[in-house]
Amino acid sequence: SVPDANLAQLFFSCPVQQKSRLGMLLSLADGRVLVEEVEPGSKAEKAGIQAGDIVAQAGGLEADSLDVLHKAAMEAVQEGRDLEFTLERNSEFLTITIPLGD
Repeated sequence: SVPDANLAQLFFSCPVQQKSRLGMLLSLADGRVLVEEVEPGSKAEKAGIQAGDIVAQAGGLEADSLDVLHKAAMEAVQEGRDLEFTLERNSEFLTITIPLGD
């Protein structure tokens, strides 16, 4: 079973830079989550996420720390739904959905 999403900070270490299981290298700068790199062939790339994107929201939660992404992913898995991101790219906002199933 999946742990309670509200306890995400107890199960994950969230340094200043984090490699996501979805295929993104993320960093936190000035309270904003930045996509540094996207792995070719990853779920992130297939969904359309690009290096330089800023994650504004993940799963409806404001992305002001890297642990918010863990919590959003855990909640999506618990609820059996895809993970939705709101990204800022070139001063525009877009919504991207990543399926979490295999």
